[in-house]
Amino acid sequence: FYFSDRLLVELKSAMVLGARTLLALQDETPDEKVVVAFPDEGAHKKMQDIFRIFPHIVCDKVRNGDKRIVTLKEGEGFAD
Repeated sequence: FYFSDRLLVELKSAMVLGARTLLALQDETPDEKVVVAFPDEGAHKKMQDIFRIFPHIVCDKVRNGDKRIVTLKEGEGFAD
């Protein structure tokens, strides 16, 4: 983003709102398990504290020629 010097910009994230929404969903449907899946290790490191009350799955993308295969790198509590 490029802004002029006369503009004061304050960037916000909606991740906290997303975590609250997942928490409300978990309260509404206690028989269903809410698990947060991160697309890669970088996203997990950056966002894990926001979603700390939920189990995590970390994925990884493997390139095989022209194919992109998403694999499960690590996870907990999602196989129940």
